Amino acid sequence: MPAVSRNGTAAKDTIDTARDAAGKTAAAVADTARSLADDAQDRVTEAAGSLRETALHAKDSMMAAGEAAAAKVGDAASAVGDQAAARAADMRDALTDAGDRLADTLRHAADETARPVQARVLNSVADGVTTAADSIRGRTLGEMGESIRGVAQRNPGLFAVAAAVAGFALARIMMPSNRDDRS
Repeated sequence: MPAVSRNGTAAKDTIDTARDAAGKTAAAVADTARSLADDAQDRVTEAAGSLRETALHAKDSMMAAGEAAAAKVGDAASAVGDQAAARAADMRDALTDAGDRLADTLRHAADETARPVQARVLNSVADGVTTAADSIRGRTLGEMGESIRGVAQRNPGLFAVAAAVAGFALARIMMPSNRDDRS
């Protein structure tokens, strides 16, 4: 039986050697798996950091673009406002010039009429138009609107008559004269 015991010992040694080799292989596999897991975790952390930086950069870019757009809109609105103010000033000047011409026309008509009552009325209306034109000069469009609204609320009847007379006179001044064509 000595051969069996030698074989048993040899088998035991082979099993022990195989067990040691398997343990070393398992340890090496575990170390490799841990190393791969650590590398994967580092790469995921780097990717997340890069993604976070990219997102922050995109956010900053979008904020800058929004601010630039807002500034351009503000500049455009300011330019439109400036143009509107200039246009309103031109309209105000044209209105006061038309008022002056209307007053002159009314005074001229008063001078040519033979009826004293009609002459007084025309002169009175001319004075009112001159006063209105003078009060409009140098005022902003908003101030004029408030002033007109106040007059209309205090004296609606007088305001309606004055508006009708002013409209008629303004239309007459602005219409081309047929008298020049007849000569």
